[in-house]
Amino acid sequence: MLLLSEAMSRLEWCAFFDRYGTKDYTPALFSLNLLKDHVAEKNWKEGKASLESFIKCSGRLMSDYQAFIEAQMAQSETFQYWHKYIELVNLIRSDREGNWDLHLDTVQALLPLFAVFDCTNYLRWCSLYLEDMRMLPQTAPNIYSKFIEGKFVVKRKEG
Repeated sequence: MLLLSEAMSRLEWCAFFDRYGTKDYTPALFSLNLLKDHVAEKNWKEGKASLESFIKCSGRLMSDYQAFIEAQMAQSETFQYWHKYIELVNLIRSDREGNWDLHLDTVQALLPLFAVFDCTNYLRWCSLYLEDMRMLPQTAPNIYSKFIEGKFVVKRKEG
């Protein structure tokens, strides 16, 4: 599932760049390429700087990409299906990686599906769960810090 999701995500990005080109996004793509190199070299200090640089210059790229995704979803049910598939696989990815923010974002993205498929208990309790978990920094800062470290999932081995 993860491999299929990755392949579909790459196809989405290829379609985006086929339509809009890369010229307008050169600074963001350059920063992203630097980030990839630093991570591959396990140079975490430079990688962090590259990530911050990418975040600063990727606003237009990400907003244009999101607009592209929304337009494609409105035009094609097949595109909509596969994009939703990618979103659902992110829940598995968030738990495997121990990524708390991605976990919460993915649960949030599932709420409309619970409503569409008449899963009222999931919709009700996931809404409450999200509200409680988003309040953790104020209500239980120690637990929140552990969750941010990835300790909200059980792993038998590292990785």
